Amino acid sequence: ARLMDSACVLEATVPSLEAAHEAARLDRESLERDRHQLDGRLSALKAIQDRVDRNESLDDWLSRNGLADVPRLWQRLRVHADWEAAVESVLRERLHAIAITTPTKLGELLASPPSGRLSLITPSTTDGSRASGIQHRSLASVISAIDPALESLLADWCHGYYIVDRAPTQAECGRLAPGMALVDQNGHQYRRYSISFHAPDNADSGILARQREIEGLDRELIELDYAYRTVPDDSA
Repeated sequence: ARLMDSACVLEATVPSLEAAHEAARLDRESLERDRHQLDGRLSALKAIQDRVDRNESLDDWLSRNGLADVPRLWQRLRVHADWEAAVESVLRERLHAIAITTPTKLGELLASPPSGRLSLITPSTTDGSRASGIQHRSLASVISAIDPALESLLADWCHGYYIVDRAPTQAECGRLAPGMALVDQNGHQYRRYSISFHAPDNADSGILARQREIEGLDRELIELDYAYRTVPDDSA
């Protein structure tokens, strides 16, 4: 009788076990679909980023000088969301700058410069000076450098640029000192006597936003892989 009772109990648990296996199977399939989509998006973004700095003659020069694997400035920056266009508008081609760490190496490169456009930077660890007497935040305040040695360089390049969340009034622009500019999230620049509307460079447009999305997708993939491993394997 006890054997029959045990058999009945086991038989009663079969539907719940089957339901649990089915739920696990569906979870795994959903995670696999999500991972496939993220992989596709990540691959597409990385392919675009790889093409940004591609220049055959410049690539040859970089390889000859042992600089092919040195990261560009844009790869070493983290920009607050929605401020990418403003930073691209101000830094423009300087986003592709390469840091040279020794005077000897810099001398070699200056003796045999590249045929294309390229910015070389020698980062300093000293603090850059910031303008005072203005109520807006500086453009440098929305940029974080992975390498602290770049802070002074960014302070220099962003000197005189301040951010606004909307188009400033004529009165606000009238209070700007010579050399100062307000820049909005669209990259438009407002000076005391002029306005410069930003049109993205096809080559650089979105380079910072894509980099931020790539890093976000990398984190999502790690989380998805962990979630996938924690789902029970219905084949076991």
